[in-house]
Amino acid sequence: MQGTIFESRDGSFDSLDFSFRQVGWVELDRIALEMESTPIPGSDPLFFQPQQGERSFSLSYVYRGRDYHNDLTKFANKLYHSRLPLRIILAEEDDRFYVAQVVQLPTKGQHRQLGTVEISVQLHRNYAFRRWRDDEIHPDNRDIHFQMPIVPVRTEYDLTGSTAVIPYFNEGMDLSPVLELNGVDYPTVLAGDSTAMYKGRSRRKIQLDFNTLKARENGTDQSVLLTGDQVVIPHGYQLLRLHYHKPDEVVKKIIHDTENDFRAGEMQNLRIGGDTETGGAVESRIRAAPAFLRPSDGYHDDGTEVGPDQPRLTEGRFRQAIRIEEAVTQHLSHADWNSLSTWVTSAGISPTGNNQGVARTLQASADAGKSRVWLYQSVAAAPGETITLQTFLRKAGAVDYAELRLSFYDSSQTFISNSAVTNDVTSQLSDEFDSYSVTAVAPANTASVRAYVLYDGGTQRQNCEYEAVMPMLTKTPHVWGWHRDGTKAAETLTVENTGLFHNGEGSIGVWAYEDGSNRRGCLWQLTPPGSGLQLNRRDNGTMNVETTDGLLFEILTPEAGWHYWEVRWQNHTMEVYLDGEIAQQTDGTDARLTNHPLDLETADQFQIGHRDGLLQWNHKINSVKITTAAPLPYDIQREPKADGITSYLLLPNREMTPKSGGEYTSASLDISTDRTIRHGQLDFEQSAGGSVIFESSLFLGGEWTMFEPVAYDGTLPGIGPDTDLTGARLRYRVRFQTYDATKLHRLYQVGLTLTSEREGKLIIKNRKRLI
Repeated sequence: MQGTIFESRDGSFDSLDFSFRQVGWVELDRIALEMESTPIPGSDPLFFQPQQGERSFSLSYVYRGRDYHNDLTKFANKLYHSRLPLRIILAEEDDRFYVAQVVQLPTKGQHRQLGTVEISVQLHRNYAFRRWRDDEIHPDNRDIHFQMPIVPVRTEYDLTGSTAVIPYFNEGMDLSPVLELNGVDYPTVLAGDSTAMYKGRSRRKIQLDFNTLKARENGTDQSVLLTGDQVVIPHGYQLLRLHYHKPDEVVKKIIHDTENDFRAGEMQNLRIGGDTETGGAVESRIRAAPAFLRPSDGYHDDGTEVGPDQPRLTEGRFRQAIRIEEAVTQHLSHADWNSLSTWVTSAGISPTGNNQGVARTLQASADAGKSRVWLYQSVAAAPGETITLQTFLRKAGAVDYAELRLSFYDSSQTFISNSAVTNDVTSQLSDEFDSYSVTAVAPANTASVRAYVLYDGGTQRQNCEYEAVMPMLTKTPHVWGWHRDGTKAAETLTVENTGLFHNGEGSIGVWAYEDGSNRRGCLWQLTPPGSGLQLNRRDNGTMNVETTDGLLFEILTPEAGWHYWEVRWQNHTMEVYLDGEIAQQTDGTDARLTNHPLDLETADQFQIGHRDGLLQWNHKINSVKITTAAPLPYDIQREPKADGITSYLLLPNREMTPKSGGEYTSASLDISTDRTIRHGQLDFEQSAGGSVIFESSLFLGGEWTMFEPVAYDGTLPGIGPDTDLTGARLRYRVRFQTYDATKLHRLYQVGLTLTSEREGKLIIKNRKRLI
């Protein structure tokens, strides 16, 4: 039984596929002669198409299935999604077809298994076209052409990719199709539930008759390689699927793996290793590890203890920062609060079960107005000494009042009138620990100072719920990284100059914290021989770039906070940048000096955060970056990265591992071919300990393209079937990122492969009709 057939260029379907059977009849002119187009005289022949009145008809269907609404949705979607005109073949006149589109589809559902649908069809021609008879189908019939649904005798396909779909209409009178294939391996045909496969790999012509399971390869019987089912094509419209394998053919293969190959290119911060016998490589330059010295224990900001010569880390502008401080003495005893024997406490002070590293947290509580809150320790002091008390505090509930306090006493332990200096921190407290401090100068007759870390201001409070940890008292005007007891030794950070600098151009960039104190300190120094270049903070409120011969730049110290200082030099011009912009000197001029050559390559050491073990920066340093070429403008919102011009990048961590970058550009490589290239591929081998990022540039039509990134899978940009590679050349550029600059990172093989798709063709024989 056949229902109504709806055909389009995309396929064919039957109303019965969705359980809808046509009822009623359609009466229209079965055949009508189409009027000839009429020419209109003029400078050029013009034609107009004769117009006829629009006509339409309705098709009525009843449902005979199991799920009316589900099948109706599928049926309607197929009809409405056919945006091009459909060929409609009615069961009662299947020797004709109508060209039309569905414009309306009213429905009436009576039951899950009962329902009707009325389809309104708008005709594009007011008559039915007849279908061609077998004896009319031949190449000499000029009324049949390739835009029609009938194609004479033979059909050819160019095979690309790995599959082809062959539209096929079997009216039951055709010979079984014979497929003639060129340039494909392992062809498999699927028709309905039948599958047959030719298990052969060949570049020669093969003929396959899947109906009789016969195969011939270049004239030789190879039927033994044809396996599977006898492919019988059912009556009506079918989609035959052909699967096959078409391996690419390598057109060009270029390998870079010798010393000479690599030496022909250009490089930055890299070197060529190997030799002509063992093979070559592009290698990172090994740099010296940073040497951090402090001959005493220290503590991170989280209270964890670190041994001698280990860096003390804290939260930085990006990730972690390192503290580099001069020697400083902690004058409080039991500052870890594991014992309170040297402290005077009220009933409102109690240890918690929480620790910050080695330090215990204390909690203050007014107990709803029942307890006073104080915690202090007496420390010997002398008149004129500057005292700074600091600690970490956070809210643990409501706080009516909280302060840090320094009260001075004479030798008889009598409070010196009006000597107390306080810092009301009530409004500053938050739910997270933060550092707070108070500084005072001891008055005359001072013999001791009481340092109040937790204090309610001398008045009974209803609410005074907050916590403290890691207090510190120093006889200096500044705050410091916490120390538990005794004297923390001075700290230094030094890197030996192992080719870190280039006299012609380069830069030194450092992220550092400015505490607003204007105390003296050295951010970095290059020691002689050479220029002895250094960046210092003076106690007059300026940052100075100096050499051993004298002052070069004088710049006002910025406000407290993180700042990026960068000194750049190129072509004997030297500049200082602050936070990504050229700095202004105290006289209002740009921090720029011309005709000033530098000799940095002969320096012995690069000292970070100190000058010859003295004048420590006394605060946090987040990163240090040295380049050997003029850098691009720096986005201060981004963490420093080791790019191609970076000879040294130090992002402090517990291992203090330096990173480095590098850049290598190959010589021009000949990739000229007259073949159609489907794919260009780059592959490489490298040692562990880093990553490499590739880009490539093409010489096409007499000029070089911009460098573009090579895809993650090695696909070369700009090379495809539409690219004319006649006379083409290629350069690749690779950027090194070495994770540990103290170890060797090697790129020792680079391969370029150009592949072309094997030409494949399908010729279908014994065919009379293809849709």
